[in-house]
Amino acid sequence: MCSCPTYCQDPNDLIEKFFQTYAKGEQGKALDDLYAGMKWKDRIADDVAKLKGQFLSLSDMLGAYHGHQEIGRKDIAQALMIVDHVVMFDRQPVRFRFTFYRPENA
Repeated sequence: MCSCPTYCQDPNDLIEKFFQTYAKGEQGKALDDLYAGMKWKDRIADDVAKLKGQFLSLSDMLGAYHGHQEIGRKDIAQALMIVDHVVMFDRQPVRFRFTFYRPENA
C-alpha cells in the first residue's frame, strides 16, 4: 500500500516510527514522517496527498486499529528493500507494503 522514498535512515527505524505514530491515531503524520527525508517529495506531493486520504479513511471503513506484524521482507542487491506488514483492523486485515530504494552510489 505504501511506497517509500530513497532511504538514508534505517528502514526498520522508519517503519517502527511509522507504526508508533499510526497507533496514536496520527495516520497523516505517520505518512508525512515516512516521506520527510525524501529528496523528490515535492514532485509526488499529489500522490502522497492521495495516499494520506486513503490512510485517513481506513478506520472509517475497517474499524479500530489493533496492531501489525511483519509478514515478509526482501532485500535485492543492497539497493531495494521490500517489507510487508499485515495490519489488523476490526473488520479485516490490510497489507502495508513498504518499498525502500537506495541507488548504489548513494
